[in-house]
Amino acid sequence: MRWNTCCCWIVAITGMACSTADGGRSGSEGASANGGASSGGATSGAITGSPGSVSSSLGSSLSASTSLPAASSSEPGTDAGAGPDAGLDAGAAPIPDFLDAVEPRIVGTYAMRMQVATVQTVPVFGAQASLQVALGRATVTRSGDHFVIEEAGCHVMPQTGGTVSTVIDDAVPRSAAPLQVRVDVHETDGGVGWTRARSVATVGVELANPGTDVLPVNGTDPRIRDQDGDSHPGVTAHISGFASGDVYVVQRQRFRASGTLVADGELRGLVEDTSEQSTVGASTVLLNRQIPSVPDSDPSRSNVRLRRVTPAYDCDRIVAEVGTLFP
Repeated sequence: MRWNTCCCWIVAITGMACSTADGGRSGSEGASANGGASSGGATSGAITGSPGSVSSSLGSSLSASTSLPAASSSEPGTDAGAGPDAGLDAGAAPIPDFLDAVEPRIVGTYAMRMQVATVQTVPVFGAQASLQVALGRATVTRSGDHFVIEEAGCHVMPQTGGTVSTVIDDAVPRSAAPLQVRVDVHETDGGVGWTRARSVATVGVELANPGTDVLPVNGTDPRIRDQDGDSHPGVTAHISGFASGDVYVVQRQRFRASGTLVADGELRGLVEDTSEQSTVGASTVLLNRQIPSVPDSDPSRSNVRLRRVTPAYDCDRIVAEVGTLFP
């Protein structure tokens, strides 16, 4: 999916997200009204250019520490011109016998739940914590010495409470094309670890250079498209609270994840998200502004869970059974 569209659409779908805890293809932060795009997302662990070891605190989800590879300016994964076999950062080659043994435990269909925690600077109210949760469907297949995950967005959970409430129509995540990304697995102390490569995808905008072009800040920019088909630029978030109306945004969704295969068969891990969002219009002047966003200081609050299901599960069933799938 914001694993962003469980993937691509998942992360920071609106800069005016609530203050409570719970699709094409990179740019600079901005903080002023109608200024540059805001940078958002959450970083797992201390990943600042060198490998960082990340210990999870997702209850009993990760019994061993996991690590993400060093950040790379080449943005491996699904950037423009790259497919799911685009390389991860350099690392130890997997052992074929190990891959053969673990394949039955990795390959299959999954329901996905991904959450990204940020702190946003909202006018008048100042710093506001935001936890954005999205659901998706994924399939994992074997491709030689690695695996490939195909992620499709299903639903963004409504955010209520605090200063504002945010609702995202299902047309937004479901309008994004499925995303294929490389996944590598490796042995851990008595278990199996996995790393999903970084992916870059755009939402509501078509960029010649998806990983580097600055996001539009005006709804008349010809690169913007009405992705959710509601006759407004970009994609729409419905806001209610101290200010009510609709906000039209475009995004560059960029994240990677790393974790372990746990005893019950789930894939669980932490998410490093460096997505960006730009407001390109709104139904009211008050909402037509850029909202600066930074990662939450607690990396464990940005995480992903993949629960194995049968191929018969579609988006509607995953959404209907979310309480059972992810208690």
